[in-house]
Amino acid sequence: MTASVRASLISASKNESCEALSCDPSNGEIVSERQWRSARDPASRRQPDAQAMTVFGRVAFEAQLLTTFLDVVAGRRAFYRDEGALLVWIMAGFDPDYRRMTTDDLLFSNNSNILVVDEETTARSEENGTFHVLVHYRVPELSKGLLVDHWKSTIYPFQDLKVNRQAQTAWAFDYQGQSEQLLREEMAASSRADDNLRERLFAFWK
Repeated sequence: MTASVRASLISASKNESCEALSCDPSNGEIVSERQWRSARDPASRRQPDAQAMTVFGRVAFEAQLLTTFLDVVAGRRAFYRDEGALLVWIMAGFDPDYRRMTTDDLLFSNNSNILVVDEETTARSEENGTFHVLVHYRVPELSKGLLVDHWKSTIYPFQDLKVNRQAQTAWAFDYQGQSEQLLREEMAASSRADDNLRERLFAFWK
């Protein structure tokens, strides 16, 4: 990807994010590329692609492209967590079959949810007067005792996302919680099967 293409994608993502945010009257103070100075350390600052006051408080939106690495993600999350704010990574598009390592860094650290703002979600935001995002997420299933994932996607109201400021995550589907629940059920079923086998063996030998 050339520098000019990257710049074009970033610009489009910023514009669509701000446009979609402004459709929702519950959002305010929407600005693009304004410097965010730390309240604790004036020398520390960031410049998110967009920021706004939302139902979750102050939120910074960053457009994620191929060159956003894990150390950058971690550093920005730490900054906004210290600010008591929320960092939300937005992509202009996503294809589960053509993921890169930098995309997976966001995927796995955001409860296996990827958020997209594009023309379709912007149109939905305008139509409903509520900021919407397209969410791609993994859904776990048990197959022969192992977790197997498949992908789903849905256009989702931003205000209905579940957020965790400490972890700096925002998601529609709780992949981690569902995975843990499936594994607990599998362990319980295995334990019941083991108990039943022991009872049958004891009855046989008796």
